[in-house]
Amino acid sequence: MNARATKILNIVFSGLAGFNFGFVIALLLAQWTWLELRFNTGLSLLAGLVVGLILGGFRNSKRPVTVMGISLLLILISEYVIAKGELSSLMILTGYVFREGVLLPELSLLGANLAFGLIVFTSVLMSFLLHRFRNTERRNQN
Repeated sequence: MNARATKILNIVFSGLAGFNFGFVIALLLAQWTWLELRFNTGLSLLAGLVVGLILGGFRNSKRPVTVMGISLLLILISEYVIAKGELSSLMILTGYVFREGVLLPELSLLGANLAFGLIVFTSVLMSFLLHRFRNTERRNQN
């Protein structure tokens, strides 16, 4: 894979990782009722996405699988603690934060959960692809 394709893959990966970290921030900020009533805390998703895309354009991700693992682990831990381990509460929380964050309040919770699952799957796939292509490039250089 050429350097330009790897750079685009890095930017997409960084955007998805930023989205995941923004989701964690949105979950935590949504617990502050005063702030939630005055500001759309879900916008942290989009802010994380933009920051990730910008950072991905300027620097390469050193360990994409580790970064993605940490971001997904933080999502799971924060959702589990906030939802107190109840699966139904976890699904509502995920869908609510996602649809508020992407500014689609008319989206159903099921649709929001499916879209979020697709984004998580894509981010894991991108991290593995980026890791694989980086290792392939290193082997070709040696």
